[in-house]
Amino acid sequence: NNKREWVKEHLHNFDAISVRESSAITLLHDLGHEGTQVVDPVFLLDEKQWLAMTDETAVDEDFVLIYDFLNSPDIANVAKRISRLYGCKIYSIGPWPLDYANRNFRYSGPRTFITLASKARCVVSNSFHGSAFSIIFRRPFFVVERGDGLNARMHDLLSHYNIPDRIVTTQTTDAQLIADIDYDAVSDIVKDDINCSLDFLKRNL
Repeated sequence: NNKREWVKEHLHNFDAISVRESSAITLLHDLGHEGTQVVDPVFLLDEKQWLAMTDETAVDEDFVLIYDFLNSPDIANVAKRISRLYGCKIYSIGPWPLDYANRNFRYSGPRTFITLASKARCVVSNSFHGSAFSIIFRRPFFVVERGDGLNARMHDLLSHYNIPDRIVTTQTTDAQLIADIDYDAVSDIVKDDINCSLDFLKRNL
């Protein structure tokens, strides 16, 4: 309660407030403030700009990319199934090696992450940015919910782009795991979001 009142009071110090999630807009309203929903900053660079930062020689085979913060057994289950369905290997980038991955990229930097996300046959993660970069690069991807409950940002992202079916579990069918994403429809929404976000920045900076 004390923290809530402190935040509510100090938000008056801002000339404008932007947030990345629809749930945060609701929270602002509850605190008596208005806000504008904008995209995560990674969307403000287009695919070509991100691709210019990648390493074209990093990989030369098909792979499923795993970006897993929690060493999730559910991600392992889904990853192995997708690897079998797609007929490709499993790569992992993250804080620790995964014993089921064919290659582990540990302690790797942003360039490696962007490269792998852009080249992956499919991405499986419990990370907002794993999903965001999959959308930027128009890659098939799936989200496995985090056991620590930090899932609101991913839910908001997928709901906003009308692809809530990308959230999967160990019970998800094989048919869903090979289903395509209508990226033409998603890209139309992304373009509108970028224009609104840039307009917010121009008006308030």
